[in-house]
Amino acid sequence: MPVNCGPIAQLVEQRPFKPRVAGSSPAGPSTKNPSRNTVTIEPFFGSFCYSDGMKTVLFVPGFQENIDSRNYKATIGTITEKGYEVKFVPINWKRTVISDWVKQLENEYDKHDAKNTILAGFSYGSLTAFMAAIKRNPVELWLFSFSPYFSDDIPKMKKSWLQGIGKRRTEAFRQLNFKQLSRSIQCKTLILYGEKEAKKYPLIGNRAEIAHKTIQTSKLIKVPNAGHDVSDFNYLASIKEAI
Repeated sequence: MPVNCGPIAQLVEQRPFKPRVAGSSPAGPSTKNPSRNTVTIEPFFGSFCYSDGMKTVLFVPGFQENIDSRNYKATIGTITEKGYEVKFVPINWKRTVISDWVKQLENEYDKHDAKNTILAGFSYGSLTAFMAAIKRNPVELWLFSFSPYFSDDIPKMKKSWLQGIGKRRTEAFRQLNFKQLSRSIQCKTLILYGEKEAKKYPLIGNRAEIAHKTIQTSKLIKVPNAGHDVSDFNYLASIKEAI
C-alpha cells in the first residue's frame, strides 16, 4: 500500500483536494479568500495515501522514446517501491499526432480498473496523459515536465522546435486550448518540473505554473537541481516523496 514519510524537496503550493461541483465556475484565483492564492515554498509532509489496495500507474515516455531511451527503469522502480504496479505504455510516434497517442493510451487504460488506475507521463507523455485524463477521469494524474504545446504556447516557441515536430503535429497542438481542456480534469493531479529544466526551457516551467493555478485539485513541485530528465536522481527523490 502506498505510504509517505519525510519531507519533500520543494512544494510550491499545497491545496486541499476538493472535487469540482458540476456547474461551478472555471478554475481561477479566489476572490472570496485571497489568502488561498498565496504561493508558499516550504517542506511538505503530506502525500497521496491509499488504504484501498494497489494502484496501477500507466506511464507514457517522452517523444520518440522507448523504455531504453533513458533510465526509465529507475523511474519505474522508484514508483514500484512505493507500492504501485507500473505499466510502461510504448507509443508509436512515427507519423502520428496527439490524438493518435491519446488513443493508444486509452486502449491500454480500458484494460484496467478505472478506480485503481493512475495516468502518468514525462514530457510529451505527460501531455498525452493529460489529454486522456479529460476523457477517462483516472483516480490520479501525474504530469512530469508537462509539455508546453497548447494553442497559447505555440506562438512563443522557437521555429527550430516547431520544425522538429513537423507541420501536422504543430497544427494539431494549435487546436488545444488549455484553459478549456483543463476544466474537465476532476482528479488529483501531481505536477513536477526541474529547477534547471525551467531555466533552460522557461515554457515548461510556465506551463507547470499555469496548470497548477488552473487545476484546482493539483499540487506543484519544483525539483531542485533537476533538468529535463525524469530519471534524474533529484527528480526520482522528489517523486518518491510525493506519491
